[in-house]
Amino acid sequence: MNTKKIKKSVKQSTKNNYRIEALEPRLMMSADPVIDVDDLSNLSTQFETISDRVFDETTSLFNTFCVIDAELDNLNIVDRVNNGVNSIKDLVEDSLATAKGTLQNLLGEASTYIKGEVDNFNDNIAAQAESTQSAITQISLKDFATKYLKDFVNAHPEYKDFTFNYTDSKLVVEYDLETVKEIGSLEIIAGGETFNLTGDGTNLAVNASISAEIELDADVSGTMLDNVNDIGSPTVAAKSLDVSIANLGLNAEFLRFGITEVDNDSTPDLKISYNAEQETPSASVDVDLEFSLSPANADSLPFMFKEGEMLKISKVGTDFELKIPDIVKNESFTLADFAGSLKNIELDKLPFLKSHASELKNALDKITELENYWAKVSMAFGGAVEKVEGETDAFQLKINQLASWLGKFVGDKADEMKENVKSLIIGV
Repeated sequence: MNTKKIKKSVKQSTKNNYRIEALEPRLMMSADPVIDVDDLSNLSTQFETISDRVFDETTSLFNTFCVIDAELDNLNIVDRVNNGVNSIKDLVEDSLATAKGTLQNLLGEASTYIKGEVDNFNDNIAAQAESTQSAITQISLKDFATKYLKDFVNAHPEYKDFTFNYTDSKLVVEYDLETVKEIGSLEIIAGGETFNLTGDGTNLAVNASISAEIELDADVSGTMLDNVNDIGSPTVAAKSLDVSIANLGLNAEFLRFGITEVDNDSTPDLKISYNAEQETPSASVDVDLEFSLSPANADSLPFMFKEGEMLKISKVGTDFELKIPDIVKNESFTLADFAGSLKNIELDKLPFLKSHASELKNALDKITELENYWAKVSMAFGGAVEKVEGETDAFQLKINQLASWLGKFVGDKADEMKENVKSLIIGV
């Protein structure tokens, strides 16, 4: 048998089992909207329109943060920012204007970069006679946003706050906004005491993460950005927003004694956060302020805060809570020094205390029996003495305040001091 003939026969039989059908011609392009490469050199008007519309909507968005504005009002912050502002929108206005220009410049420079990259690619293909690749004449929104724009931003640190993505025919622009304003003072009411915080100034920072989606093929032609009518109205949202003071560092008075805010940890001293994910917009406030006696006069006082303790102000619910440290003797002072200094005051010349001068002198004698508490008593006296309004050298001792502060400082040991406290809180 001739094996060569058999193989040939089998081959012919197999070939006859198949029929090649003519292929139906198909449109060889993406169904998604595209940007014509030739248009990349002439999109300055479109990019300006995109920037204007995105940031006009962002400005309008900041007008809706009423809950943030309310908290700023509660702290009297907006009235105390240098140059004066009335709302969070006013705080970020300059930064928004800067960011708008930055986005416009970014898109313009990126389009020049993309056109150059594509032209280089097409030139290389044309130079290769046997190349199987086709020249690029159109770019999908996916490639424009996640490839070309991404590569351009990565190569230009000045645009690091912007990232890009896409959904259908919409360009998604995300950017971080940071504004820093100097405030010269702050007012907080805690534990019934008003703390007017002043100093050389401190920085108030607004940080926001904004996301905007903007249509680029509004006429549904399949070609994006071929005219300004392709650009729709953007949808803008805040992914996150907070107003904070990293380190307050201001000075205040507590019972007429100077105190200074200190930075003990990395958490912000004050932070107002917008809760964007809740159905009803709200803002949360975190306050973590710690004060020591001002270094300028701490060594000259007969008392001190117990080592490791500080006066603290924190936010609990809707109120500010005041936590008073344990007040102890400054060992460099003696009880006799303190009592003697108070006895030198001419009590009978104090208008409010003329009729109680002798009783007060007896009360000062009682201090020698309060060895364990005299530091607390001395600070309470300091908080209860005030200057007489309209008088140059006249002071008054407010007995009710003295009694109140003694009660706060002594706390659950009040019974132990009961008889002595009675001697001190005359005229209540």
